Amino acid sequence: MLDNDTLEADPGKDLIEGEAPPEEGEPELAITIEGEEPDADPDAEIEAELGDRGKRALQALRKVAKEATAKARAAEAELAARDAIRVVDEPVLERPTIEGCGYNTEIYDQKLRDFFTAEAKAEEKKQARIAEAKAADEDYQTRLGGYVAGKTALRATDMDAAESVVRSKLTIEQQNVLIRNSDNPAQVVLALGRSKKALDDLASVKDIDRFAYNLAKLEGKITVTTKAPPPPESKLRGGGPAVNIFPKLDKLKEQAQKSGDYTAYLAAKREAQG
Repeated sequence: MLDNDTLEADPGKDLIEGEAPPEEGEPELAITIEGEEPDADPDAEIEAELGDRGKRALQALRKVAKEATAKARAAEAELAARDAIRVVDEPVLERPTIEGCGYNTEIYDQKLRDFFTAEAKAEEKKQARIAEAKAADEDYQTRLGGYVAGKTALRATDMDAAESVVRSKLTIEQQNVLIRNSDNPAQVVLALGRSKKALDDLASVKDIDRFAYNLAKLEGKITVTTKAPPPPESKLRGGGPAVNIFPKLDKLKEQAQKSGDYTAYLAAKREAQG
């Protein structure tokens, strides 16, 4: 399921307190679904008003909420797995008694042999189911790790918000199908989180086989493009003489990356750009 650390296996994390934001001047990532207009990021305006420290505080709160959700979902998944094994268990075999065989030792011996044979077969089936469930879980954890690594590689500032929206719309079973069957589940989650209509349409498909089919079709419509950033300015604006601002900014940026506080760096950059 999304954000299960299972998933949230925190293999690779999103931006959290103390991590540097994406490098200034990085190419802008655009992930869209063919025929769908991406929705505006609902947190963008809020984050813009919060400033750098406010953003880090918000990211820290999101991290705490994600960890709490991950623990709750992991507990639910464990209980569900136990219940599933319990449900498919064979009926409890009843050991024969000499009294029940009318004190006939030949009948009793035969029924006792049949009992041990049936008991061994039932245990063999049970262990096979447990091994199958374990293999499926290991495969899922591997795919989950790939999903989280994919999130990190995308470095999209609205990934947390997109994941939260998708998690609120899709059932746990639908989330599991998305993780297990998508070629790049991180891109799918980001695209769905940016497109309310596409997400609502997919979430409305309750038949799980049909859901997987529609999911595959949707992933084929996802396009990923990058827009090159404008070249960095190396000179101060205005009528004064050209001044190289990079040494000072580079030093401030290096300090910010160590401390996690980008306030001075961003202020100096704004001042340099006029």
